[in-house]
Amino acid sequence: MTRAPFLLLALFGLTAVMLHAAADEVAAATRTKVGDLAPEFAGLATTGESCSLAAWHGRVVVLSLFATWCGPCQAELPRVEKELWQAFRARGLVVVAAGREESLDKLKPFAAKGGLTFPLLADPDRRIFARFATAYIPRLYVIGADGRIKFQSVGFDADEFRRAVAAVERELAAAGR
Repeated sequence: MTRAPFLLLALFGLTAVMLHAAADEVAAATRTKVGDLAPEFAGLATTGESCSLAAWHGRVVVLSLFATWCGPCQAELPRVEKELWQAFRARGLVVVAAGREESLDKLKPFAAKGGLTFPLLADPDRRIFARFATAYIPRLYVIGADGRIKFQSVGFDADEFRRAVAAVERELAAAGR
């Protein structure tokens, strides 16, 4: 019985160390921070159009970095469709997702199957992804009308996603939309 509190304390300590190490790894793999000018990106979309951040200057943009095989990405993208794109596109919100190491041939059926109607960009060689990070998906960015990153997240968490929605609402209001 005297070992139980010690073992429990050791387990909590080990968990804290592991979480801190994981957070350090994610931070080291992240090339941007809130307040930075968003890196320029461009690509060919599933819609057939060429898309670029520069073309959307002055508008609020949501960028999702994902892969078709990623479970957390598959959980997040339907919420991006419904709670961001469908909810705010009439107010001028731009939503775009870049498929890391994905081709248009793979993205088109993925979008159709998932009911995703916003543009998906092919990023077969990680050129877009590399401007923002070196590892870990999904990643979600809210870029303000001034071109600065207002919110960014790694992984999918429902509470964190609600914070992304709130950031979009704030940025659209600030942009007068």
